Amino acid sequence: GNAVYVRQVGADGTFSVTAKLTETFTPSGAPAVDCRTTACFVTSFNSHDSTDPTWMPSRAQDVAQPLTFGVEVPPATVTQQPVSRKVRSGASAVFTAAA
Repeated sequence: GNAVYVRQVGADGTFSVTAKLTETFTPSGAPAVDCRTTACFVTSFNSHDSTDPTWMPSRAQDVAQPLTFGVEVPPATVTQQPVSRKVRSGASAVFTAAA
């Protein structure tokens, strides 16, 4: 639902971008979209203005990567507390809890 613009492309034509992907989003002026039930994708265009056919008439280098989201995992519940231990000041301690 949110465009991310890359301003710097490497000499070899590569770029890197980090985007936070969510299962649902609401486009401006449109109903909410749930990517768990609707096909969603991340796309990269060779042109900054794909609506202008004179800018880059070939769309051969455009890429669309389908997204899938797994089932949401519930948070772990601690079922056993760590055993109490004494430790010296400044020493490392390891606590293990079962979930």
